Amino acid sequence: MNNGIGKITRVSIGQNDARTGPARRLVLQVATSENVQDLEHMQPAGEDSAPATGDEGIIMQVADDFYVVIAFDDGITPEAQEGEKIIYAHTPGSREAFIKLGVDGEISLGNKTVPAPDDYAVLYNELKREFNELKQKFNTFVDTYSNHLHASSPLGPSVPPSSPGMRSTADITTTKSGYIRIGKEV
Repeated sequence: MNNGIGKITRVSIGQNDARTGPARRLVLQVATSENVQDLEHMQPAGEDSAPATGDEGIIMQVADDFYVVIAFDDGITPEAQEGEKIIYAHTPGSREAFIKLGVDGEISLGNKTVPAPDDYAVLYNELKREFNELKQKFNTFVDTYSNHLHASSPLGPSVPPSSPGMRSTADITTTKSGYIRIGKEV
C-alpha cells in the first residue's frame, strides 16, 4: 500500500492490528485502486467524528506497515467564507446539523439558516417563570380595578368603572425556538 486516496467502504469501531494495546479505534475499510484494507482513522485530540461510507480519505504511512486515514472529502461544496469555520454532521452528499463560527463573532447552531435578529439568548424556563408571575400580578391588578366602585354623583349609588380592565392573555410559549443563535452584542 502507498500513500494516496481511497474510498471509505465501511466504518466500524475495533482493534488496529498494526498497533499494540487493547484500545478500540475507529477503523475504516478503505478501497484504493490497489486493494481494500482496514485502516485506523487518525484524528486530533478532543475530536470524535466518523466519515460517511462513500467519502474519500487520504491515506498516509506513519511507520513501517502502519498506515492511517487522516482527512476526508465528503463531496459537499464548501460554504465557509475566509476566516470562518463550519463543523457539521453529514450523510452522503448532504450537510445536516452544523455549528458555524462567523468572522463577525456570531455562532450559529442548527440545521437551517438562522436570521440575525438583534436579540439575546435567554434561559427560557427562568424567563417563562418570571413572565407568568408578572402576568398573574397584572391580572390581579386588572381584576381589582374592574371590581372597585365609584360614586356616580355626590348622593348617587356606587357603580363599577365604565371601562373595565382587560386581563392579559399573553403566552410566552410561542417565543420558544428550536434554534439557538448567539452573537456579538451590538
